[in-house]
Amino acid sequence: MTDTAETPVGKDTQEKKKKKKAKKQKAAESVQVLAQAALPQPASAAADVQSAVKEQKAAKKQQTAAQPAAVQSAAKSAPVQQQAPAAPAQQPELSAVPKAKKEKLTRIEIMCSQGTEEDFMELCRAKGVAKMFTKIPAVMGQGYSVPKMGDAIWPQLNSLYLVFCGAEEAAGIVEIVKEMRVKYPGEGCACFISKAKIG
Repeated sequence: MTDTAETPVGKDTQEKKKKKKAKKQKAAESVQVLAQAALPQPASAAADVQSAVKEQKAAKKQQTAAQPAAVQSAAKSAPVQQQAPAAPAQQPELSAVPKAKKEKLTRIEIMCSQGTEEDFMELCRAKGVAKMFTKIPAVMGQGYSVPKMGDAIWPQLNSLYLVFCGAEEAAGIVEIVKEMRVKYPGEGCACFISKAKIG
């Protein structure tokens, strides 16, 4: 006669399976709870807006139903008046643009280390030059100073400023670049000048 009693190993296996199953169920329930929490809940303000829109639609239907048929047909057959197109908005004239049209324009490209650009802009503000510019904030390159590549070996970067101005303003910017070279000899600061015209 053989006894069908479970061995201790069999009990352990069944208990492990039950525990695994319970863990999976618990995990699934927590995922469902998290998923429901992540779903956008209707805000009371949105519900208020929706109910207000429904009320307006219902009121409009009631008004059209209450109007006599003659008024409704007259409204449908009346010619639609077209509104005149709005005049295009005029942009305010910049004081430098008319002056630049009279004299020849100069294009200046200024490259300086990001570490010194605040000083450069401060000097420009002090001299009243480069009020209008385009800035490209992260420029990589190598010139006569330390390379500026933005990587682990050469982590610094340059900034590039483009300025279109008259000859007087260009001379002031060149003076600032010369000052920057004296103040920061190892950082690198350069400017390139060329002629430009308004297209």
